[in-house]
Amino acid sequence: MSRQRCPHTNIVNCPLYVAAHDGEIWRFSCADGEIDAGACAVARSANYHEHLGLLRAHAPRLVAECEWRERLSEARIQREHNWLLHGVH
Repeated sequence: MSRQRCPHTNIVNCPLYVAAHDGEIWRFSCADGEIDAGACAVARSANYHEHLGLLRAHAPRLVAECEWRERLSEARIQREHNWLLHGVH
């Protein structure tokens, strides 16, 4: 079994993680009943992109909002890095 990791730097931006906390769409999430083991189904060899595709088909808005939040977060981190690099802050 190959060990994988969530492709998201911050788990709160992972659509599968967010879906795990939604009573209506949790079945499309990375929660597989073994979350107490300390990792999600993706870390135990589930296909992230397959799960994401199913989730996107059932909750496209949730996936889009997570992607938007992730891009926003990455842009903020890059901006702060640039400020430090150029001595602005």
